[in-house]
Amino acid sequence: MKLLSRADDFGSARAANKAILEAVEAGHVIRNVSCMAVGPYIEEGAEYLKKYCHIDIGIHVTLNAEWDEIKWGPLTRVDSASTVTDARGYFLPSQQMLAERKPDVAEIIKEYDAQLDKLTMLGLRVSYADSHMFPELFVEGLDTEFEQWIKRKGLLNSTEYYSSHEAGIPAFTERENEFLQSMDTWLQKAREWEQIFYLTHPAIANEETFLFANAHFKRGVVQKERQEEYLAVTSLRWEKWCEQYEITPVRYSQATKQDDSKQALKKMLGIE
Repeated sequence: MKLLSRADDFGSARAANKAILEAVEAGHVIRNVSCMAVGPYIEEGAEYLKKYCHIDIGIHVTLNAEWDEIKWGPLTRVDSASTVTDARGYFLPSQQMLAERKPDVAEIIKEYDAQLDKLTMLGLRVSYADSHMFPELFVEGLDTEFEQWIKRKGLLNSTEYYSSHEAGIPAFTERENEFLQSMDTWLQKAREWEQIFYLTHPAIANEETFLFANAHFKRGVVQKERQEEYLAVTSLRWEKWCEQYEITPVRYSQATKQDDSKQALKKMLGIE
């Protein structure tokens, strides 16, 4: 079984950078890392990430800033005429708020250009593209433009690789030390599939991740979940799991495109 394993939000926080770099260094499972060019810690993180050759690096194009106390904004225009920012110059917190603005798609594509240029300037070899919070599924006209932009840039489109199966995703647990058992249960259910997608957001629990909160996630919830994911992607149990379930973690450049990828993505997001 191919396991297309991806760690998201690199650059968003030092806690995320540290966790993802540890997972990449361990080499157990993570083979793809998606980078936020607008993240406050992308510069310092890139200095370490670009040294690894056994992973694919992606651009995590960003138009939303979902947390109440941790914010980021565009690399391009931040004036009152911007269609993608709030009064303070930050990205809007939800896809729905962004869609209601009816943003200028051309402005968005310019922002994507700037985000990719920044990652390239930092020495990161970007090979695929995905999006933070999937704004292309909510903003009219952005889906097609995003696909064309990816092709023009010569990148792999992550949307073509999502896969759905009855196992769903690993379930978070009440106790931190029980999450590895949840991972094992998930892999047992998924082992009959030729390729599955494993999306994770590892980050070390600290004061920084405690601020990953909003009206939908009270303080501490996201911190706990991302700590569980950090422990999972750095666990030595992957040596046993890969042998037991005949798993091969793969990069996007090694993965197989899926026929039902868009449907699988919408199912994962609960969008009909």
